[in-house]
Amino acid sequence: MTIQGVQTNLRAIEHEDAAVLYRWLNEPAVMAGWGQSVALVSRARVSRQVTGWIEREAEIGRPVGLVIETLDARPVGLIVAQPEDREQRVVRLSLLIGDPADWGQGFAGDALDAFLEAAFDGWNLQRVWLEIEDGNERALRLYWSAGFADEGTLRSARFRDGARHDVHFMGLTADAWRAEQERHTVASRAQDPDEPFDVVTTLGEPTGQAKPRWQIHRDGDWHRSIHLWICGIERGTPFLDVQRRGLEKDTWPGRLDATVAGHLRAGEDVEAALREVDEEVGLTITMGDLIHAGTHVSISDIPGSRLDREFQEVLLARLDQPLTAYRPNPDEVGAIVRIGLDALIDVLSGKRESAPASMIEAGATTVATLAVKASDFIPSVDRYTMRVAVAARRLLAGEEPIVV
Repeated sequence: MTIQGVQTNLRAIEHEDAAVLYRWLNEPAVMAGWGQSVALVSRARVSRQVTGWIEREAEIGRPVGLVIETLDARPVGLIVAQPEDREQRVVRLSLLIGDPADWGQGFAGDALDAFLEAAFDGWNLQRVWLEIEDGNERALRLYWSAGFADEGTLRSARFRDGARHDVHFMGLTADAWRAEQERHTVASRAQDPDEPFDVVTTLGEPTGQAKPRWQIHRDGDWHRSIHLWICGIERGTPFLDVQRRGLEKDTWPGRLDATVAGHLRAGEDVEAALREVDEEVGLTITMGDLIHAGTHVSISDIPGSRLDREFQEVLLARLDQPLTAYRPNPDEVGAIVRIGLDALIDVLSGKRESAPASMIEAGATTVATLAVKASDFIPSVDRYTMRVAVAARRLLAGEEPIVV
């Protein structure tokens, strides 16, 4: 039996897998992730475990032990799903990636997604639960991103390495999993979850690896995007146009952001990514219209959500045009909002609570008014939007923009 994922496949464990499992279970870093002390596990004990899983599989008609393999059939990890109730519709889950060199490659998340689909859609399981030792942030993020919820904590429940550790319980029901799948289906109207992005290093250099959007955001991989900010002067007043992100976006829905923000697809450069301008707001802009104002490093780390790590190429353009020139794409953008730059800078610096603004919503032909607060923007510790606003004001004054 094989369960197919995107990066990995899962197959039922066999007696011959005892050798590689023995090596994994005697790797100190791996055992620490499982919340166990570093102690040798004998070959005989591993063989008995494998035999027990195979016998249980024959009894219940589905695998208990599953080997995680890459698409070229290289074993990289293990999933154990032990039935925990009389109806065998509740399982206790354990997952490991056996070699630390394979950590951070997305194998665990991909295997978990494939397992959950088989468990809830194929085997009609009703609940999956697990234990995580306090401090295992990698595992916590993995299970949060898959939809697991915190269900309680046993304080000082485990003694390991000379200290007591809390143990957290997490669970996922079939109904909650299906609701999450439906949410992803709805969200896909705002972005294609399978759109491929290049993975880059912490210095922005290509790694040669490309992954789909949903895995990039799940695994916290560094990737590249553009942030285009459009400014201008209307009736003598300098302004900055920003977008209100669509409510179905997978990161920061409903918040105010760059006028146009888009990822670089795999193999794209900044010029090719300008397709986003037409896709999002119905305008055509070329590289000759733009000033490159630097590269912004952005990390959005939200517990229970996604880890978004981007290198954002910051671009400025001056367009003295009415708001009605925009055609916001309702699948991408909720509205375009125009704010006077002086008032915006006062709001972002805390000198005033709100600033008057005007906006054109997706699908609308008339302009509405509103008040904008600092909390309406995507938060950042480096006052990113403030620095963009100052750069835009300098540009409109005929001065050299600061590098954001």
